[in-house]
Amino acid sequence: MLASRDDKVQQVTRRLTATLLRPTDNRHAAPLLERALVDLAPVTPLPLEQLATHPAVAVRRAAAYSWGRQSTPDPVVAEQLVRDPHATVRLQIARALRYVDNDAARAGRRAAEFRRRRLQATGGPRSSAKFLRE
Repeated sequence: MLASRDDKVQQVTRRLTATLLRPTDNRHAAPLLERALVDLAPVTPLPLEQLATHPAVAVRRAAAYSWGRQSTPDPVVAEQLVRDPHATVRLQIARALRYVDNDAARAGRRAAEFRRRRLQATGGPRSSAKFLRE
């Protein structure tokens, strides 16, 4: 345990979150960041708006996972993650959208359907459309 009192827990959380939000070029650090964010998601409110725009794919994927664990997920973050250029992020948000039934999930599913139709109309990559349909 890093801290026992609430004020200490908040202090550690702020420091850790600031560290996690920093961009990194280290390809070995990204999976560790992802794991830390996934572990923090159930117990710590995370700044998903910032995580969803992080340069590291692993961090954006963790944001998608964390989005599905929120009690009131933000539909804007879901739509942003659905439009992510990396297929694994879109796959993770698609998984989260399946299990959440609220306005945010419906907005995310609409955005995913729009992207899938656009890809089909333009003859875009089949693999991306496959991830959005599953």
